[in-house]
Amino acid sequence: MNSNLSLQTHCFRDADLCASMFHEWGVQFRQLQPKPFQGVVSKMQMEGLSIGRIVTNCTVEMIGEKPQDSLAFGIVLETHGSPHFAHGTPLHPYCIFGFNPQRETNLVSSTAGLAVVVVEVKQQRLRSLAHQLGHHDLDDAFFQRNIVAVSPAQMDIYSGYLRQIVYLMDHHPHCLQTPDMLRLIQGDLLPLLINALSQANRPPSPLRRADIIAIAQNYMTANLHRPITLTELSKAVCVSRRSLIYGFQDLFGMGPMTYLKQQRLNGVRKALLTGNSQYEPVTNIAHLWGFHSLGHFARDYKLLFGESPSDTLRQTQ
Repeated sequence: MNSNLSLQTHCFRDADLCASMFHEWGVQFRQLQPKPFQGVVSKMQMEGLSIGRIVTNCTVEMIGEKPQDSLAFGIVLETHGSPHFAHGTPLHPYCIFGFNPQRETNLVSSTAGLAVVVVEVKQQRLRSLAHQLGHHDLDDAFFQRNIVAVSPAQMDIYSGYLRQIVYLMDHHPHCLQTPDMLRLIQGDLLPLLINALSQANRPPSPLRRADIIAIAQNYMTANLHRPITLTELSKAVCVSRRSLIYGFQDLFGMGPMTYLKQQRLNGVRKALLTGNSQYEPVTNIAHLWGFHSLGHFARDYKLLFGESPSDTLRQTQ
């Protein structure tokens, strides 16, 4: 393999383990849809440039920090089912999203699963190239927009090029390991991205209740380990119970209390798969994450992940 190229593809049976392919980001993946999880992450890394493809078979939430010295540009590969959302904003096929380095990753996949490609490039490299190509408007103020809608024609060219690379990653990885192919990708991909960004249109609007959902999520995160009622949550967010329910249904396809339970179940699973959990009873971990009816906990855990907590625990032994 060419020494300037790192090319890898991994399959996962756990959503959060997918995040290990992006360890430098500090992101987490949380499974929200009940079924046995299947995920594939492919990543092609060159000097100052990487291309990552993430595909899952169910709804997931991707949250966390991004590298501060890089810009990350994502596109949705598939649009089956409900839309993908970035920071509560629905992403249509002509959106490029996620490249404000000061804003954390916040992505919710469609009901059909996550299907995105992310290009990550060093900030200085992209800015220098943009200036060389005469696109001086791609400055700090532009990138703070985070989501950009581009012209269909430019998006088709850019996404089509990425799809060709993904196809080679899946079916002919040896073709990507030649110096000529690396030079071609390095020379073509970023100009195509810059041309697409330079023809930006008005971005889509966020969901009407996106702000209150974000406040509710922050409250949940701060109180994950103690009982919370819907009434308490609605009072903390200063909205009606009905508005809270409708907001979570629009974004996640579930009510706020179901969403809270899924977050806690993901927390239990992560605890079982990491640390010294094999020396601590499952019941203690469940109690720590706010589950006090062990029968209901075991049932809900198996419904979400397709296996019992003890089955998960055995994977670490």
